[in-house]
Amino acid sequence: MTQALSTSLPILKDHAVMDLDICGGAYNLKAPVAVQECINLFPEIEQQGSQSRRILRRFPGLKLFKDASNGAIRGMRRVGGTLYVVAGTGLFTLSSAGALSASLGTIPGTTIVSMAHDGTNLVIVLGTTSQFTYTGSAFSTVTLPFASSRVFFLDTYFVHQRPDTANFFWSASGSATSYAALDFATKEGQPGEIVTMITSNRDLILFGEETTETWRNVGGTDLPFQRQEGTFQERGAVALKAPVEMDNDVYYIGDDRVIYKMSGFLPVRISHHAIEKWLDEQTKSDVDDAFGMTITHQGHYWYILSLAESTWVYDATVSNMTGGNEWFQLLSLDEKNWRVDVVENAYGKTFCGGGDGIIYELDQDTLNENGERQLKQ
Repeated sequence: MTQALSTSLPILKDHAVMDLDICGGAYNLKAPVAVQECINLFPEIEQQGSQSRRILRRFPGLKLFKDASNGAIRGMRRVGGTLYVVAGTGLFTLSSAGALSASLGTIPGTTIVSMAHDGTNLVIVLGTTSQFTYTGSAFSTVTLPFASSRVFFLDTYFVHQRPDTANFFWSASGSATSYAALDFATKEGQPGEIVTMITSNRDLILFGEETTETWRNVGGTDLPFQRQEGTFQERGAVALKAPVEMDNDVYYIGDDRVIYKMSGFLPVRISHHAIEKWLDEQTKSDVDDAFGMTITHQGHYWYILSLAESTWVYDATVSNMTGGNEWFQLLSLDEKNWRVDVVENAYGKTFCGGGDGIIYELDQDTLNENGERQLKQ
């Protein structure tokens, strides 16, 4: 039986209540199996005594916090009690009152950057041999021994992914600026490049083209990192910027264009056939350019996966409650996807930024996106 949810819903306050059989997430196949759209509305389980029902709540709006007026928001990272923002080609701090500092240094390029910190030093890379470092008082540029496309901080080391190779490399222990050309290692399990990597629970997870393996700091003097036996998987990944860590789990797009959550070093499928069919129809370039974000909002843990043609959101909280894979979509007015590219928490708020150069506050009481109508379907 085909079910459809295709009429825009007049959301007066915070949610729309619907019958259980149609009040689910997004699921849209062209064949007459299931058609159900859920755009800018997220499902929630409402408890009423011993009974429960599903409701659809309006996704939070975007409230103007600061117009950086310097170009696209390319990255945000909280270090201690300070929020750092890469806007256009500058690095800035943003205060809790919305004051943007003078530029702390130049970050060339236009793409989303990778950022990591050790509690004091902020490190920024963007796929070249240049590392940009801010100590809290001084900005510097370090020439790395290799190019770096992603950087993480793990056990006193800044660990980098070397693009288009099977290698990763690291800084001297306790240093944000000291590197040696011999301080690198190679993915061992199977031949092939490291497509992307991420850290989680002190593990370094290397996603290859067809396989995945996990390394850990074992305290060696010459080679501090070592591959962990029993963690090898015959499942690779795509999309450099898609993996994220959320609530002690890692989410990513597999090499088969299925979306997975890593559970106990094993990939668990969390996408459904409609999303997988849609992903299969996208170009390789569009899938490779996909990027992931996470938002925690009023008990909901959301993995947000954005591509040029759409933005999908996995609700881990509701999925755990229902035993299913609960997804919905985000869409900005006159766009093909959600306007947000980067998200960070600071000062008790969730900040969002994108190509328009505006830093937004994600706000449940805001019924629009900076004055533009928020679509609901």
